Amino acid sequence: MNIEQSVRMFAQRNALAYRLWFFYYRFAGSSKKTIPGRGDSIYLDGYPRSGNTYFTAALKSICPDMRFGNHLHVVAPIKIAIKRHVPVFILMRKPEHAIASYFIHVKDDRSTSSKSDLSEEQLCEILCNEWLTYYEFVGDAQGHLHLIASEAAFENPVVAIEQILNNAGSIVVDDVAEKWKAFDQEFRVHDATKPQGSTSFPDPSRKIEKIRVRDLIRNEPLLAQCDNVYERLLPGSIVKDAEKV
Repeated sequence: MNIEQSVRMFAQRNALAYRLWFFYYRFAGSSKKTIPGRGDSIYLDGYPRSGNTYFTAALKSICPDMRFGNHLHVVAPIKIAIKRHVPVFILMRKPEHAIASYFIHVKDDRSTSSKSDLSEEQLCEILCNEWLTYYEFVGDAQGHLHLIASEAAFENPVVAIEQILNNAGSIVVDDVAEKWKAFDQEFRVHDATKPQGSTSFPDPSRKIEKIRVRDLIRNEPLLAQCDNVYERLLPGSIVKDAEKV
């Protein structure tokens, strides 16, 4: 690990260092994302490829006036949101699937990730470690946030959105199911125009590659620890598999 990677990892875990890094990154680049602020209604986050883009877009469509931070994918902004008393919602997808999907995303030819040049074995280890570090913190902070199982949320998106709004405190939205239906239709049309590898829904062309990558990840010793954390946290999800719309 080089110095730049070490500094980045430290900033991703330290709230003060992350704020300094984030403002530099915003001014140096073109990102429109924001860190959690005191006036935000919620903060929505999760490990990459866990449904962040879909549910962020759904909430923005259904609640266009709601201000909220979303999917920065690291621990520090969760700490910031908790300290600022912003309701936090964390998506959690089964590690093998989330890590495999992110692996493919990082290795895509269009990727700008600093990890894209790593060997497949190195990338498996780093991504498993990142998943583990992220959700171990989520487990430690579970009394201060709301966990959402991604698979259950995609099975019951209206329930997931209603649970977020109900647990956010003072947000009241009528006809969530109808608004979600209109959003979902539009989102799927737009998503289908994205390049392969960057879509939010399963891409048939990636199916064979994902099977290969999941086999690689299953050989990573850290995956067993990820699975243990997942099984321990799963019962705390505010969206359950049994819930139907």
